[in-house]
Amino acid sequence: MLVARRGGLLAVVGLVAMFGLAGCFGGGAAPDSSPSPTGSTSEVPGKSPEPAPIEPEAVIVFATIDPDGATISISGYVAGVIENDGSCTYVLTGPGDEQRIESVGAADAGQTSCGVVQLDTGALLTGTWSVTLDYASAAVTTTSAPTTLEIP
Repeated sequence: MLVARRGGLLAVVGLVAMFGLAGCFGGGAAPDSSPSPTGSTSEVPGKSPEPAPIEPEAVIVFATIDPDGATISISGYVAGVIENDGSCTYVLTGPGDEQRIESVGAADAGQTSCGVVQLDTGALLTGTWSVTLDYASAAVTTTSAPTTLEIP
């Protein structure tokens, strides 16, 4: 009788272990990942939706007097556009004057770079100057927000 009980107990323990491990090996039901029948979607299963296009935006990275005090360096780019040969024009507007420095846009990994341009500080009168970047190509025209440059 002791042998029969032990055999029955081993069978019960074996069954519990088997059912308990079934969840570890994918035996349980998987959660339902299908869309709700009441919700509508235009997405194709397994395909990511297209990202919304970025509105082209000209950005000035810096406009500063170089440490030597003899030159001004200005840099910028155009976000939302990746192309070559667009026209980059840095416009400096200050005390009774306007200076324009042009460069050619170059496609970069995620934008169009307008590069770094330089101007002699002697070309600008003392005072506060506003610097903007105008970008124009066959596909895009945009102007950056102004940034301020102080000429001592």
